[in-house]
Amino acid sequence: SYAYVAGTADAGLTGFRVGADGTLTVVEDVDDTAGPGLLTPTRLVSATFGGRTFLYVGSNLGNAVTVFAVDTSGGAGDGALRLV
Repeated sequence: SYAYVAGTADAGLTGFRVGADGTLTVVEDVDDTAGPGLLTPTRLVSATFGGRTFLYVGSNLGNAVTVFAVDTSGGAGDGALRLV
Protein backbone atom coordinates (compact mmCIF):
# COMPACT_ATOMS: atom_id res chain seq x y z
CA SER A 1 0.00 0.00 0.00
CA TYR A 2 1.04 3.59 -0.59
CA ALA A 3 0.20 7.01 0.81
CA TYR A 4 0.81 10.30 -0.96
CA VAL A 5 0.76 13.70 0.71
CA ALA A 6 0.84 17.16 -0.84
CA GLY A 7 2.66 20.17 0.54
CA THR A 8 1.16 23.46 -0.57
CA ALA A 9 3.99 25.52 0.94
CA ASP A 10 6.73 23.53 -0.79
CA ALA A 11 4.68 22.82 -3.93
CA GLY A 12 5.30 19.10 -4.08
CA LEU A 13 4.31 15.54 -3.26
CA THR A 14 5.86 12.86 -1.09
CA GLY A 15 5.04 9.20 -1.63
CA PHE A 16 5.32 6.61 1.14
CA ARG A 17 5.20 2.83 1.19
CA VAL A 18 2.96 1.73 4.07
CA GLY A 19 4.30 -1.32 5.90
CA ALA A 20 2.11 -4.07 7.36
CA ASP A 21 2.70 -2.54 10.80
CA GLY A 22 1.75 0.97 9.59
CA THR A 23 5.30 2.31 9.28
CA LEU A 24 5.96 4.76 6.47
CA THR A 25 8.99 4.60 4.18
CA VAL A 26 9.61 7.43 1.72
CA VAL A 27 9.43 6.24 -1.88
CA GLU A 28 10.07 9.60 -3.52
CA ASP A 29 9.62 13.36 -3.43
CA VAL A 30 8.27 15.18 -6.48
CA ASP A 31 8.57 18.96 -6.76
CA ASP A 32 6.60 21.51 -8.79
CA THR A 33 8.85 21.17 -11.85
CA ALA A 34 6.91 17.97 -12.67
CA GLY A 35 3.80 19.87 -13.66
CA PRO A 36 1.59 22.87 -12.99
CA GLY A 37 -0.73 20.77 -10.80
CA LEU A 38 1.97 20.79 -8.13
CA LEU A 39 1.91 24.55 -7.71
CA THR A 40 0.03 24.69 -4.37
CA PRO A 41 -1.50 21.21 -4.71
CA THR A 42 -4.84 21.05 -2.93
CA ARG A 43 -6.51 17.80 -3.99
CA LEU A 44 -5.25 14.24 -4.48
CA VAL A 45 -7.36 11.46 -5.97
CA SER A 46 -6.30 7.97 -7.02
CA ALA A 47 -8.08 5.75 -9.50
CA THR A 48 -7.42 2.39 -11.13
CA PHE A 49 -8.28 1.77 -14.79
CA GLY A 50 -7.48 -1.43 -16.63
CA GLY A 51 -5.25 -2.62 -13.81
CA ARG A 52 -3.17 0.60 -13.80
CA THR A 53 -3.23 3.04 -10.89
CA PHE A 54 -3.11 6.79 -11.38
CA LEU A 55 -2.76 9.74 -9.01
CA TYR A 56 -4.51 12.99 -9.96
CA VAL A 57 -3.24 16.19 -8.35
CA GLY A 58 -5.28 19.37 -8.50
CA SER A 59 -3.94 22.88 -8.00
CA ASN A 60 -5.90 25.99 -7.09
CA LEU A 61 -3.13 28.43 -7.95
CA GLY A 62 -2.01 26.56 -11.08
CA ASN A 63 -5.60 25.94 -12.25
CA ALA A 64 -4.47 22.53 -13.40
CA VAL A 65 -4.66 18.79 -12.85
CA THR A 66 -1.46 16.76 -13.15
CA VAL A 67 -1.69 13.01 -13.72
CA PHE A 68 0.87 10.46 -12.54
CA ALA A 69 0.99 6.72 -13.16
CA VAL A 70 1.84 4.80 -9.98
CA ASP A 71 4.41 2.02 -10.37
CA THR A 72 2.80 -1.13 -8.99
CA SER A 73 5.22 -3.60 -10.57
CA GLY A 74 6.48 -4.90 -7.24
CA GLY A 75 10.07 -4.03 -8.18
CA ALA A 76 12.54 -1.57 -6.72
CA GLY A 77 10.56 1.41 -8.06
CA ASP A 78 7.26 0.22 -6.60
CA GLY A 79 5.14 3.19 -5.57
CA ALA A 80 7.13 5.69 -7.63
CA LEU A 81 5.26 8.25 -9.72
CA ARG A 82 5.68 8.79 -13.46
CA LEU A 83 4.24 11.89 -15.09
CA VAL A 84 1.62 10.98 -17.72
